[in-house]
Amino acid sequence: MRCLILLIIILAGCQSGGAEIARGSTKISDLAHQSRGRFVYINSEAQVVNPNMSEIVLQSAAGIEEQESIIESVARIIHSLPGVRDITPWWAEALTWILIFLSLIGTVVLMAHLGVFTFIRSVFSSITITKKAPSA
Repeated sequence: MRCLILLIIILAGCQSGGAEIARGSTKISDLAHQSRGRFVYINSEAQVVNPNMSEIVLQSAAGIEEQESIIESVARIIHSLPGVRDITPWWAEALTWILIFLSLIGTVVLMAHLGVFTFIRSVFSSITITKKAPSA
């Protein structure tokens, strides 16, 4: 239960200006696909010997409305772009530093457990520094 609450808090805090742009882009994509389908229908109907003019007029009017909606959505996105700032939540930055700290501690503990420090001490203790006697 605690994990579920924590997951909800994390996901709720991750919304950004990019999410609004993504929603607008998805709407634009959906409308563009609908308009494309209408234009394909109008094109195929116009090539028929006796085209159904009332259906062509209806589909073209709906296509015009979709294009106006696309233009409005693009204008909203363009208007909101200067105010978009992706900011990492404070808890995500704190969590990052905590995980880095714990990783470093884990690395030191693992190195100590594997005897790396003992090996390094033995290597350095076997190196002897000899001093030259001063020449007279």
